[in-house]
This record gives sequence, C-alpha cells and structure tokens, in this order.
Amino acid sequence: MKKVLEFIIPFEIVSAANKKALNFYVDHSKRILDRESGQKLTRSAMHREEFYPAVNEVLTVKLIRISPGKLDDDNLPFAFKGLRDGIADALWRKNDSDYFIWEYDQDKHINDCKCAIVEIWKEG
Repeated sequence: MKKVLEFIIPFEIVSAANKKALNFYVDHSKRILDRESGQKLTRSAMHREEFYPAVNEVLTVKLIRISPGKLDDDNLPFAFKGLRDGIADALWRKNDSDYFIWEYDQDKHINDCKCAIVEIWKEG
C-alpha cells in the first residue's frame, strides 16, 4: 500500500459517550463542526498534494488520535464520527461505502498535544 495523503486535525478528539450528561444539541453541533472541519482540511490536503482518487478506488483511511489520555476501543470510532463523515464528503463518497476501509488508533504525545492525524492509503 502507498500513503497518498497525511494531514493533522488541529483539535482534540473527544467521545461524547464518555460524558456523564449528554446534551444532544451540544454534541450534534460539535459533530457538525467536526464534519465541516474534516471536509475542509481533507480537500485542502488533496489540493496541495494533487490527489484525486478514482471513483471505484478502495482507500484505507487511518484516523489516529493524539492525546495524553486513552479512549476505550469502542469509544474511539465514536469520537471520530463527525470527522469521518467530513472526510468521506470531501472524497465524494458515503462513509459506509465499500470503497473505504476505516482504521483507528491512538497514541500519547509527550508535550500534551491534543490533535489527530489522518492518513489515506491506496493500493499500489
């Protein structure tokens, strides 16, 4: 596989599932902001690298959360929900498409950095 795109999401990825009192409107607006940010940052990276995938090309998207703390393995994909939607929108596909393979990971950073790294891979 060949990495075709990599960029940083400069905000903290948190899971609403970990909050004691969920506020629907706050969580919904955060997902909308994450989606819009993901879409803009992905399109910006695509333009910078001149990467435009073929319609039927399968892409592996690896979302890496960088934070001092760790999320449970079931909360990690949930935390990336809005961002994942935005990335799929930027690539002109639905996020549940067979043309995506989504992978999730997390890592601690020494300097208390809170961000995410997006890597997009393709065959070949």
